[in-house]
Amino acid sequence: MSTLKIRNWEKWQSYRADRGQPPWIKIHRCVMRNPEWVALTDAQRGHLVAIWLLAADHDGVIPASPAIIRKLCYLDDEPDLKLLIDHGFIEPDANVTPDRRQHDVPETEAETETEAETEKKTTGVSFAFLGKVIRLTQSDYDQWDKSFKHIQLVPALTELDAFYSGEPKAKQAKWFQRCASSLAHKDREAASKCGHGGLIWEGRNGYNPKTGKLVSFN
Repeated sequence: MSTLKIRNWEKWQSYRADRGQPPWIKIHRCVMRNPEWVALTDAQRGHLVAIWLLAADHDGVIPASPAIIRKLCYLDDEPDLKLLIDHGFIEPDANVTPDRRQHDVPETEAETETEAETEKKTTGVSFAFLGKVIRLTQSDYDQWDKSFKHIQLVPALTELDAFYSGEPKAKQAKWFQRCASSLAHKDREAASKCGHGGLIWEGRNGYNPKTGKLVSFN
């Protein structure tokens, strides 16, 4: 899977990379005077800020798929990545392949199933999650789903797989241990935010980070 990069990420964000994922991002006030920002609609600005938050997980790098970004950012609609590229907020990174553009139609469920079936015939192994790099057997998937109780496993795996797919083969080979460590970190962060009933509360509204469902008590 190809990736994109936030333009000038290193210039505008100052959180040290050796400290892991930043708990915050900077949005500079000068963006209000940027004609490209002013030209965006309110919805497009919201998409862009959500993409900036997502990019903080991987030092400014994001998946080049609007469908995946929509899932990872919990958006109502897919962001217009071409528009954001044209306005200079996002740029292709060195890992973008020329034969698959960021705005191409994502793989259908049928195509994914065919790939999984082909993999099973080739290796004799059935995978519960089959990505470009991450390939989890049913037993490993079940174990991680049981261990990481505060996160949605498939979106987290999809995000990590998109990031790993742009890395050198030597780093990709160590995906299992790195993935387990990243998921454990995400799970601890989600757990620290949970209150009564395992929900993240804001007033009388609760959000279940495992299922992605909202619970409201009026």
